[in-house]
Amino acid sequence: MATLFHHIANRGFTQALLGVLIASTTVGCTDDLSGHVWNVRLQTERDTCANNNYDEVIELIVDFEGGATVSVATDETVFATGAIAGCALTYQTGAWEEDRGNGIVRWELMGEANYRLGGTACEISDGLDWEGTETFTVLSSEDPDIETGCEAVLNTTGTYVGER
Repeated sequence: MATLFHHIANRGFTQALLGVLIASTTVGCTDDLSGHVWNVRLQTERDTCANNNYDEVIELIVDFEGGATVSVATDETVFATGAIAGCALTYQTGAWEEDRGNGIVRWELMGEANYRLGGTACEISDGLDWEGTETFTVLSSEDPDIETGCEAVLNTTGTYVGER
C-alpha cells in the first residue's frame, strides 16, 4: 500500500486516502460480489489535512447481508461494513496505516448516506438515489505534513444502477 500511496501522493492527501482505500484488500475481497450498485460522485466539502479539491465518480456496491448489516465495496473489494435503518445507511472502515516515507499515518473512514433503490421512496434530492458524506479522519500521524485529528469530508451523491 505504501507504494500506491507514493505514486498518487502528488494528487493530494484525500485522493491518496481514497486510492489506497479502494485498492486495499484489508477488509476482504470477493470475486463475485453481488449487491445493489450506485454510481456515486465524491466531491470535497472541506479538507483540513491538505486543502484538496477531490472530484471523482466511482461504482459503489452495497450488499444487504440480511437484517440491518451491510458491506460496502468498490471494484469487487469490500472496504467497509455498516448498518441500515430505513433509508439511512452508516458504514466505517477499521484503522488503516500508511508509511508515507516521512512517518506512519493512521486514519479511518466513516460514511453515512440516505439511499433508495430507484423509485420515489425515501427523502432524497430530486434526481438522486444516494446522498451523504464520507469523512476521513487521521487518528495519528508521524508525518510532519499531516496533523493528527485533521479531516477530509467528501459529499457523496449518486444514482442507482441496479442489482447484480
